[in-house]
Amino acid sequence: MPKCKNCHITIDDSTDTCPLCWHRIKDHYSEKAKPYPTYKKDVPIKRRIKNYRIFSFISICIVSLVLLVNILTWQGKLWSLYVIAGLGYAWLLVAHTILQRRHVGLKILVQLIAVSAIIIMIDQLSGWHRWSTNYVIPFLIIGSAISINIAVSTTEMRWPDYSIYQIIIMVVGLVPLIVYLFGGATVLWTNVAAAFVSFVIFIALMIFKDKKFKQELKKRFHT
Repeated sequence: MPKCKNCHITIDDSTDTCPLCWHRIKDHYSEKAKPYPTYKKDVPIKRRIKNYRIFSFISICIVSLVLLVNILTWQGKLWSLYVIAGLGYAWLLVAHTILQRRHVGLKILVQLIAVSAIIIMIDQLSGWHRWSTNYVIPFLIIGSAISINIAVSTTEMRWPDYSIYQIIIMVVGLVPLIVYLFGGATVLWTNVAAAFVSFVIFIALMIFKDKKFKQELKKRFHT
């Protein structure tokens, strides 16, 4: 109810003047009584944009400096690509994983793809010994699959949000075995292990989450 700021008494809603001092209180009341709470500007967003700009400036300076040093001290090897790759991953880690409030499944998937690409590039630049496809990437896929399941069991994630990323990880788990069959890897057991973990997770979902999993598959693939 409105209140007279001069007499400090509560006034009935049917009148817009104070019965003691005849001061109009309608305007005074309408200023204070708001149907919705006051919206505060999202300060963290501005701070995040500022951090992006600072990190972008630092990244450009580092890349330019590294390329310049590599060219001036040229010895037949473009070693600056290693630094640029590491900086690119650092940018992805900060911009996508740390500062963004995104789905944990998407973060794990993006990290898996980014790290795999960087590892393959480093392996290629260092003479292509296939250590990336033989060991690192298969274990990255296994770790990613386990991480998503741990995230589901420890956080309140909705089943549709979780299942799509788990399905993608399961499909990705078959990639190392395909790479091995086409000669991209030389160690069999690690690539079979990645495919086996994906298969085990698929069977577990069919047994323990059979109805939800099948319904989600029908929604995703329109079957």
